[in-house]
Amino acid sequence: MPIKTIALIITCIGNMLLMQSTMAKIDWRIDLLQSQGIPTTPESLKKTATSSDTNTNQLDIYFKQLGSKTFKQREQAQLLLTAQGSSITSYLLAKMPISNPEIKSRTDQILQHLEDQDESIKNIMTQIAAKSLIISPNDRSTNGQFYEWFGTQSQDCSKGYRQFIYQGPKEARSFIKNSQLVISGQRQGEHDQRIILQSHKWPNRKKHPHHIIVNCSLGTTTRASSYHVGITIGKIKALIHPGHLGGAFRCEQINTKKEIIQNCQMGYTPSINQLHHFQLTAKHIENEKVKLSIIIKSKNKKRFEKNIILNKNDIGDFSQISLDRSGKEGGDAFFDNLRIQIKN
Repeated sequence: MPIKTIALIITCIGNMLLMQSTMAKIDWRIDLLQSQGIPTTPESLKKTATSSDTNTNQLDIYFKQLGSKTFKQREQAQLLLTAQGSSITSYLLAKMPISNPEIKSRTDQILQHLEDQDESIKNIMTQIAAKSLIISPNDRSTNGQFYEWFGTQSQDCSKGYRQFIYQGPKEARSFIKNSQLVISGQRQGEHDQRIILQSHKWPNRKKHPHHIIVNCSLGTTTRASSYHVGITIGKIKALIHPGHLGGAFRCEQINTKKEIIQNCQMGYTPSINQLHHFQLTAKHIENEKVKLSIIIKSKNKKRFEKNIILNKNDIGDFSQISLDRSGKEGGDAFFDNLRIQIKN
């Protein structure tokens, strides 16, 4: 074999190993803390994970009242804890796991409410990151939690962004601007454009998860009648058309375009140039089925919910999650605060 050929092979292998090494070092928990100037020393992690401005004894009283026999007292305690804002997060996380079903349910509701507030999610995930690094610093699945705040500026994501890969036409730019992922619609023809997180990069477990929750805020810059924006788990994409009358929600298979749920009215029209909180949950259930749950929340308390039962083969393994802009040319799609949770 010629020496030049051998040298080329060695170079290619070296580049692959370097890329794998670089990817392996990416840990959103460390990166998030460092982006806020928080050291990852044991003392700093403990302080960040347990930070709270409220008297712990008073919080203990409210927390215990979440399981009160009196409905009014349970409701009042939940309101009082929710009113603490994101500072309550570390306190509630420290209580996990919770055996009392009523207290657990109300705690989950409080955490979900805080997460829905765009200004709170980063603070919440900062505390979760610190606690996770204390408990399991070497866990490749980062304790079943993943967060991307799009804080690293990039003018071109077509070659990938952190742990994500890009799929779509190269002439259509995707980039990071103002801590948001932007997938541009400035190109010709009809295409699928996706930023994909594959399971071998995260959570990097031997088995695919059976219960996964994806939260992300998303929107478009123009009326999306001829294109859409959405989130994919496995092979199923849930999508909406902001600015289009009624929102035109539907679910379809990627690649085949097979409609699982045809366009349906959301009860309101999601506004353009506005973030809409999108939650997509996929869970394996009995008889080789998967339950898909969708919750979309917009400003002014607008809300859409849908539950779908799918054949397991329709969605496949939960081997990838992607943020999608598909359809004809037109406005841009933008995404913010992606959080993924594995529940099994």
